[in-house]
Amino acid sequence: MATINVYDQKGNKKETLEVSDSIFDVPMNASLVKQVYETMEANSRSGLAHTKDRSERSGSGRKPWKQKGTGRARAGSLRSPLWRKGGIVFGPTKDRNFSGRINVSMKRKALCIALSEKLRDEKLIVVDTLELEEKKTRNADALLKALKVSGNILVGLSFEEMETIRAIINLPQVRVKNSIDVNVLDVFRSATLVISQQSVKEFEKRLVK
Repeated sequence: MATINVYDQKGNKKETLEVSDSIFDVPMNASLVKQVYETMEANSRSGLAHTKDRSERSGSGRKPWKQKGTGRARAGSLRSPLWRKGGIVFGPTKDRNFSGRINVSMKRKALCIALSEKLRDEKLIVVDTLELEEKKTRNADALLKALKVSGNILVGLSFEEMETIRAIINLPQVRVKNSIDVNVLDVFRSATLVISQQSVKEFEKRLVK
């Protein structure tokens, strides 16, 4: 079985924890991870760009001039795309849908691959507990400094440790999530993942099928 070093809140190695190979020792599958990552990004995308077509432009519906006899080209509407301040043809609209579908098993395996890669790169830090006696930002900062982690950090808290979010959330470049909500995007967007032993158990309960 794969093993992970467990540290105390002072950064000292406390013990070695055996973890499931089906979560923390999964070989890389780049095509699967790419498909899941891009689909999840697309699902979080919203179409904000919007141009008005001729039906949405303001203006009279009256025909500008009669069809024949003026010597000018035919014109049927002031809101024609051919005219200044007219509608836009083939412009982006807010009705576009970028979402896609992925299987639950694919999402689960992609997350296992992401966790395994973090462990292989030594960017997965497990602490015995992330509960702080005093919920102060300075204490959370001291904890991360003791673990010698820096940069873009993701802290995964177990359900029992969620009160610690008040101390960590103010730290720059540190994001906090409940471990049961951590996904592929969260793991790959962070340089280091810090979790507790309880979070490891939650990952195993969630991902081992």
